Amino acid sequence: MNGRGKLERLLCEQLLIFDGAMGTMLQGLGLKGGDLAEKYNLERPEVIAGIHRAYVEAGAQAVTTNTFSANRFKLAGSGLDLAAVIKAAVEIARKAAADRLVALDVGPLGQLMEPYGTLSFETAYEAFAEQIRAGAAAGADLVLVETMSDLYEAKAAVLAARENTDLPVFCTMTFQANGRTLTGADPMTVVNVLQSLGVDALGINCSLGPEEVAPLMEAMLRYAQVPIMVQPNAGLPQLLGNETVFPVMPAEFAAYGCGMAAKGARILGGCCGTTPAHIEALKHALAGTKSVSITVPRLQMASSGRTTVTFEDEATLLCGRIHPGTDQQLADALCRGDLDCLIQEALDQQDDGAAILDVNVAVPGIDEKAAVVDVVKAIQGIVKLPLMISSSNPEVIEKAARIYNGRLIINTAGRDAPFLTAIKPIVRKYGCLAAAPDLTAVVPRLTKADIIDV
Repeated sequence: MNGRGKLERLLCEQLLIFDGAMGTMLQGLGLKGGDLAEKYNLERPEVIAGIHRAYVEAGAQAVTTNTFSANRFKLAGSGLDLAAVIKAAVEIARKAAADRLVALDVGPLGQLMEPYGTLSFETAYEAFAEQIRAGAAAGADLVLVETMSDLYEAKAAVLAARENTDLPVFCTMTFQANGRTLTGADPMTVVNVLQSLGVDALGINCSLGPEEVAPLMEAMLRYAQVPIMVQPNAGLPQLLGNETVFPVMPAEFAAYGCGMAAKGARILGGCCGTTPAHIEALKHALAGTKSVSITVPRLQMASSGRTTVTFEDEATLLCGRIHPGTDQQLADALCRGDLDCLIQEALDQQDDGAAILDVNVAVPGIDEKAAVVDVVKAIQGIVKLPLMISSSNPEVIEKAARIYNGRLIINTAGRDAPFLTAIKPIVRKYGCLAAAPDLTAVVPRLTKADIIDV
């Protein structure tokens, strides 16, 4: 049975129990600060195998490969071969796991993405694709994208997994104490963006203990159409002398896990500070517990990387417009590559109360496909509003949907049936919303009735 078949059977029958921490377990076994845990896959495979076996014996139904940092950036200069590290990790996990699931662990790249850093979306995608192809070839059952603090980076990883394998894809984000990721996404936005990209499960891991994670999980459950996964730390780390300790003991951790399962979480495990004892306590506490079925209405929601707007029955949302084709000043700025003018216009419309920005960069003589990428990246780096893209060219729309950090709206106003047929694959692949074809060409406001499934 392949990974998807195993996963569907387990989720149909019961709650799914993942393993706990790898990094803090290795530190307890002698891994020095600053050393790469992944080198153990080649140099001390018996240590990694022992950790996997301990979690399996504790009751874990899925084990996570020791590949959290196995990417081209974090292995640079280490002398380690990426493909060899990943192949060894999957083989070690497979042997220890027997018939249990093996999840390829894909962590953040360790580089800040644009606009906060210099890492482009395309470069991030290629780095993740390289890692994921190696893991799939080695025999992983699913891809676990985890500990993501930037929703844009998570999108790059999810797309890399979906486009380079047919494996199930899980994605978990890490949150700060203020209830948002490092780059500002709240749980509602995380759910809307990730499930629109087609993940098989999503959720939370790391950064916080189970008490702090619980309300974030509940916020996700209000919107999630896919299973929610939760892997908290064993509490917030504390420094005792020269030693970092995690205060939540196995019994307390298991009690929190039972509470999360009762609320609707279907996949549970642990992150930093958790041990086989924590997983064993969780497994025993949940013995015989059936997963809770929750009916969640499918809401029409558009998102930027930080903000989500919902099209509810009575809501009317003001839609701003960035259309250089009808504004000579903006057109001249775009043609000479001056995006500051467009950004200022977007900021002005945000300040004037717009909830969504409709962007159309079709200007005579311009490369519209290149321009839409530049404009979307520039605006989303500064303006928090969700975007809507207007174009008569499906290739332009796909360029925008791919590079966009969020869940995009496609403006189909005035478009014919062949155009709608052409964009259907784009809508499905990127989970876009669409504004109705009979919408007026000037789009001052949007309501629920204006948003359609294409």
